[in-house]
Amino acid sequence: MTAPHNLLANVLQIIAAIRYRMNPFCDLYRRKKKGLLKRIPPSATMKMRRIKKLAKDVGDDNLIEIIDSFFDDQVRNTFSHSDYIITQEYFRWTDGGRASQMPIVELEQKKT
Repeated sequence: MTAPHNLLANVLQIIAAIRYRMNPFCDLYRRKKKGLLKRIPPSATMKMRRIKKLAKDVGDDNLIEIIDSFFDDQVRNTFSHSDYIITQEYFRWTDGGRASQMPIVELEQKKT
């Protein structure tokens, strides 16, 4: 998902009269404790937070609503780590702690 995030961030930056950057999230990278050249890339949540801020700055509230309608970091993280089960009625996950669930109908509406 890096390319779509970069594209969207750059389009919003251009609308806001901010120059194009090959990596519009480079300031969000974090250093690892071991190895000075090792860096941790920004999470999807960090990127989406930045994109939503840029959208707000250019007055595109509709884009923020669209992102909020499909981006759910808990669901994304759960799928990424295969930490879930699906029943006929619910999508259930633990996320390293107490179990949570979401109706399948709600998950289908997110289209993640």
